[in-house]
Amino acid sequence: GGRGAKLRYSVAVQWLPIAAFFCFNLFSSLQSMRHIGVATFSVLRYLQPLFSVPLDYLIRGITTRVECVVLLVIVFVGSVMYGHYDLEYDGWGYGWALLHNASMTCYLILVKLKNSKLDISANEMSLYNNILSLPFLGFLAYFVGETTHDLTGPLRRDLNTQLIVGASCFGGFCVSITAFQAQKVLTPTSFITLNNVSKLPAIMVSTFIFDAKMSVLSAAGVTVSLGGGYAYALATTGQLSATNGIMIMGLGLPVVA
Repeated sequence: GGRGAKLRYSVAVQWLPIAAFFCFNLFSSLQSMRHIGVATFSVLRYLQPLFSVPLDYLIRGITTRVECVVLLVIVFVGSVMYGHYDLEYDGWGYGWALLHNASMTCYLILVKLKNSKLDISANEMSLYNNILSLPFLGFLAYFVGETTHDLTGPLRRDLNTQLIVGASCFGGFCVSITAFQAQKVLTPTSFITLNNVSKLPAIMVSTFIFDAKMSVLSAAGVTVSLGGGYAYALATTGQLSATNGIMIMGLGLPVVA
């Protein structure tokens, strides 16, 4: 029960563009990975903070300190160093990836704008986003021909698949709630940077679990990205002084070069 248990038409109308951007984020990422590998797409996603800096200024009038921009560049180049072994070029793949970056940035900025205007909780934000996404996802499923396939077949035959899908749905719900809660207190640029940098520890853990090989350059790239991300977090909260910022940039830029 309660106010959060029902949808309000006035809020739903204002949230509709956000749901549209959310669905296009999913569509553009999948389209990009039809042409390029996961490593290349992941590296290109590290350009998102550099998209959000000018767009956040144009839409919300928020400026970003110069040292923060330099640290974002260091984080991006660190990701290139990590994924250099598997980078590939495909015009369509890069085009969709850049569209994904622009769409994701607009989505996060709109969420921040609506969060300041609408009196709704993170749970309600997730509710509106998920329900309003259904028509768009239905159209995309029809557009790409997914409606011609029987998607329930594997679920009826394999218990493991049912458990995996169930766990994925639960994980997606948790991610949705926590992401909206984080977006209520972080700027779009900070959220994107945190989201990107958080993937690097997962990469390192999976490297040990699956006994994968990692070159010295890749390991250095992970270190540069994590260090740059940590320094960026300090800079945005005012805990990184101008002197320390210059020192980090002085140490990081030669590594990047």
